[in-house]
Amino acid sequence: MIPPHRYTDAVSTHLAEGFLQGGSLPTVAREARADLATEFPAVSIDPAVLGALQHHVMGLASDARPDERNAAMDQWLAPRLHAALRIPRRLAADRGFWAWLAIDHFAGFVHLRWRPSDGTPTSAWRFTGEVLRNGVARLWWGAEMVRNGNSYEYVPLVFRRVRTAQFALELRYSHHRPAAIAFTRLVERWTESEALEDERMKATSKRINAQLTTRSLEAIVGFHDADEDPPDDWYRGRPTLASLTTDGLPDGPETAAVPDEALERLEAWFRSLVPSK
Repeated sequence: MIPPHRYTDAVSTHLAEGFLQGGSLPTVAREARADLATEFPAVSIDPAVLGALQHHVMGLASDARPDERNAAMDQWLAPRLHAALRIPRRLAADRGFWAWLAIDHFAGFVHLRWRPSDGTPTSAWRFTGEVLRNGVARLWWGAEMVRNGNSYEYVPLVFRRVRTAQFALELRYSHHRPAAIAFTRLVERWTESEALEDERMKATSKRINAQLTTRSLEAIVGFHDADEDPPDDWYRGRPTLASLTTDGLPDGPETAAVPDEALERLEAWFRSLVPSK
């Protein structure tokens, strides 16, 4: 088990040089990381579980088309990574932490998922980039932003398509959990049998951002506790590998879920902004 404030001590210089062409790993100051040990004493990272998750998700690679294989890997790994990696957002915002995970524990997955089809090397920023560009961090943050209380039911939806994840997680409204969930529900369940096509999804996202210059999301959905911190027992808990690799989704932290009526109000407003064909 590795305490969260000790992660950079496990990153060897030759790995950093290999991925960063001699540069240095991005990280917060050691003093700030040391604070995590006091603030979150129960947080620890089990490399064996991370290795087992990587092994399992890479086994999903098949004869499917690359885009279908990649979506299947993202959909499977995101909720399980979040359930296994019980860390506070403060640590999850640290690029250096994710660079360590991507390089030391998920390099095989990142290469398989992001290496270009023409055989050129995987982009270095998939290992060391910002949290929504890092090939591992984006999955954890996607699960964090669209989990609903302890339910990960919307996580496979947001990772069904790269475009959905991009618009649900990377724009202004993405920092508001009800909005990220409502947008995901809208575009991936546009009709009973079809998702909203990319161009109208993009146009809808732009309209939402434009409307938010004059409207407040909180005014639509009301106050909610959906962004409360997980309880301490979430950080102390150690999920079994069996619970993470079962066919069903794992359970997330016991925090308040967004009321369905709030999601329905947001989804209805988003629907009104979808341009006609």
